[in-house]
Amino acid sequence: MVKVNRRLWFPLVWPLLAISAGGTLADQVCKYDSIPATASASRFTDHGDGTVTDQATRLQWKRCSEGQDWSGGTCSGTAAGYTWQQALQQADTPSFAGKDDWRLPDIAELTSIVEEACQVPAIDLGLFPATPGSVYWSSSPDASYTDSAWILYFYYGGSGHGNKLNAYRVRLVRGGQ
Repeated sequence: MVKVNRRLWFPLVWPLLAISAGGTLADQVCKYDSIPATASASRFTDHGDGTVTDQATRLQWKRCSEGQDWSGGTCSGTAAGYTWQQALQQADTPSFAGKDDWRLPDIAELTSIVEEACQVPAIDLGLFPATPGSVYWSSSPDASYTDSAWILYFYYGGSGHGNKLNAYRVRLVRGGQ
C-alpha cells in the first residue's frame, strides 16, 4: 500500500476540495477498520474544563476553536476567522481554564492532532467538537514567502501555506517548545 504524503499535494488540491465542498460540510467519515488511528482519544486526557492534554506530545489544547464557547461538554457558536497577525494575538486574550500562557501552535504541533482515519474534518470530533473542516493558522512563517505562513486544512488534514492577510480559523495550545 502506498501512503500519500498529504503535505505534498495539498497546495494543488485544496482549492478544488473547497469548491467541491460547496460551503457546507458533509458528515464526518472515519475508516478505522482500514486506516489506523493517528490521534486517538486514548492518547488524550480530558480535564473537564474545555481542554485536553496529548500524552504523546505533552501539549494541552483548547477543545474549541477561537470564537466558539465551551459549554455543557461541547463547543457552541461559530469558529471565527483571523488574519495571521490577529491569530498570533489571540493568545493575549484573557485566561482560559485558569491558564494564561496559550499560544498559536507551530505547524508540526497542529499536524499532531490530525486524525488521518477521518475526513470532513480530519480530527477526532469527540475530542474537538464542532471543528469545521476548514483552514487553521499555525505560528510557522513560510520561509519561501514573507507574506505567507503555514496552514492546516482540517477538511482532510493537509498542510500548505496561506497569505497572512487571509482570514482562517485558530486553535490554541500551551506547553511544549
